This record gives sequence, C-alpha cells and structure tokens, in this order.
Amino acid sequence: MKQITINVPDDKFSFFMQLVHALDFAQIENQDKLENSLTDEQKAAWENVKAESEEHRLAEEGEREARPIEALLNGLE
Repeated sequence: MKQITINVPDDKFSFFMQLVHALDFAQIENQDKLENSLTDEQKAAWENVKAESEEHRLAEEGEREARPIEALLNGLE
C-alpha cells in the first residue's frame, strides 16, 4: 500500500473528506489525531461525513433507501 500526504485548504476540507470516504479502498490513518486538530466547524462537517458514510453502508446492504447525491451535497452548503 502507498501513502500520501495532502494539504487541503480549510474551506475545502469537508468536501475533500467526503470524497475520500466515498473511496472504498482508501484508509485514513490517525483518525483520532485528525479529529482533535479540527475546528468546531470542521468537526461538525466531519460528523456529517461519518453519518453519511454509515447511511451509504446501510443503503448498500439494502437496510435503507438511498438518497440522490445532490441531497447530500446540498446539505453541506
């Protein structure tokens, strides 16, 4: 497995993390350390990303009905 380091502007962080979580092959190292370094606004966005990730998993397993991606993206604005 390869590892990369990416610097993301604060205002694009939540969008970037949403993209990363959509990649089923990507792993996030030191997630606790990452979460502790976030601003309150970023933490709120991160919680939304985690919740949506769980919703996606449940939809894939057929336990929940999927929502259109537009609904998710509109919720981030």
